[in-house]
Amino acid sequence: MTLRSQGRMDEAVVHFRRALAIAPDRPHVLSGLAAALAALGEITEARVHLVCALDLATAGENEEAARAIRAQVQKLQ
Repeated sequence: MTLRSQGRMDEAVVHFRRALAIAPDRPHVLSGLAAALAALGEITEARVHLVCALDLATAGENEEAARAIRAQVQKLQ
């Protein structure tokens, strides 16, 4: 079970930030951080991370990831 699925968003944010420091070019890390932040009500910061995640997914031609990230963006609108 993940921290996010357990509702432990504060801890999830900490872990995603650590992962981001290690692997800043991974769209799924950025989108996971964005989801945890959004759950905490940090919508503005979540959007920033989603834009970066979408840019990385698109640049890497990872259409599946890009599609999932676009869906996350729509939820935050």
